[in-house]
Amino acid sequence: MKRKAVPPADFDEMKKRTVEAIKERVGSAQAETITYVDLARIVGVHQNSRQFQRLLDEIAEDALPKAKCLVTAVVVSKTDGSPGAGFFYMARKHYGYEAGVDKHEDERFHLIQQGQAIAYWRSILESGSAV
Repeated sequence: MKRKAVPPADFDEMKKRTVEAIKERVGSAQAETITYVDLARIVGVHQNSRQFQRLLDEIAEDALPKAKCLVTAVVVSKTDGSPGAGFFYMARKHYGYEAGVDKHEDERFHLIQQGQAIAYWRSILESGSAV
């Protein structure tokens, strides 16, 4: 069964809720990460849906010029704290990073991006500026 596309206004509202949830959790120092499960629950979508992936991709791309990192690096798996395939897709698209060659290098790349993303979310919360 094919799902209906989300109307643009609804998608924009979901995107705002996603940004606010990340900003509140990571920016306020409650935690350094938020899980896919928790974030999807807050936003009201399934964690494995295309819609959720699109939300994260658009947030990452919108923030990239200002943040200079993949701000969605703070969204991780509940089981092992690692990013999903979408993170590495964005890494390849924007940095030319090829994941899957060396697991330790993938972890290092993610941790660098994650550290920069944490600093970015905290600066956004402190300054009150937009993503």
